[in-house]
Amino acid sequence: ENDPDIEQIETIRKLLESWGVSLCDPHDSMLDKTEAFVQSLKECRHAVVFLTQTVLTHIKEDEKSHTSFRMYTFLCKILNENVLIGSRQLVPIKLADGKIPDILSNFQMLYPNTKGFSRKLFKSLSKPGGVSDHLIMQKAKDIRSMCPLKDGEDGSRLVKKLATNLHIPLDVVSDILQEYGGCKPMLAEVMKCWKAQHGEGATEAVLNAAILEMKAQMDGSSTVHGEGKHTSAEEPRISPGIHPEMRLSEMPFSIRLKLTTELSVKRDDGRDWRLLTEKLGYEHHYIELWDQRSDLPAEKLLLAWESKSEATVGKLREVLLELDMGGIAQTLDNEL
Repeated sequence: ENDPDIEQIETIRKLLESWGVSLCDPHDSMLDKTEAFVQSLKECRHAVVFLTQTVLTHIKEDEKSHTSFRMYTFLCKILNENVLIGSRQLVPIKLADGKIPDILSNFQMLYPNTKGFSRKLFKSLSKPGGVSDHLIMQKAKDIRSMCPLKDGEDGSRLVKKLATNLHIPLDVVSDILQEYGGCKPMLAEVMKCWKAQHGEGATEAVLNAAILEMKAQMDGSSTVHGEGKHTSAEEPRISPGIHPEMRLSEMPFSIRLKLTTELSVKRDDGRDWRLLTEKLGYEHHYIELWDQRSDLPAEKLLLAWESKSEATVGKLREVLLELDMGGIAQTLDNEL
């Protein structure tokens, strides 16, 4: 709390919270500081380390700080024991001048108030898995073919539409627009940020739905139906609706995300994605597997089920009503 850089740390903390990141601050724990840091590493996917002038000084001098442990020795210990290549990612943020500690030399250092900081921080909090970068580049080309630009357009309108449908934060989109030149590289970077955010949930089916939704928005952005009036390309529009015969894989991204988010919340009466999993004929071990591997287990269920011939919006609504899950079925009714 007495660190001179605490205000800048709080600003970045608020940025992380605005992205929906769940934070575990070991400084808030009643445990011994070393024990609290190790415990938080076990419970979290990433560790963000703020290298303030005070921290850099303690590392350089390797002296006891007010938290009663040697900073450099402590870093060596937790990195060697807890930060494994491919299993955990350390995110160092350098807030002051000074030599980067040798123990952190192999990690990508982030610098606030520099070009692309928000985008780099957002991508550093990545989850493993998702579509390939090759597929992302192909999708960027497809979007350019599907949505040709008008004379004089730089592609920022396309980029903002796709980013909105993929729920990429505005500050990250702003960085992409400033850093990248050309429509296809910007579109590709939006999709890479989405992939980093969702990991295994970043599937081609979900991406296709978002792209198709964007195409529908772009096609309808020039006129207001029934009036023939022109509207600004930047005005928000209601996402295209769905119909009972629509394949689950074709459901617009925004609707599907809302549905899977509601289903993934565990309820005391059990009327959530777990009950739906059993009703759709999947064995119990799938419930345990998807619960362990995903923050949105309902998305895992829908991805498995959508390949079946019966997997339509109407059938899903029917099953939800049979299970007395009318509140969640209402999410579909609002769009039908």
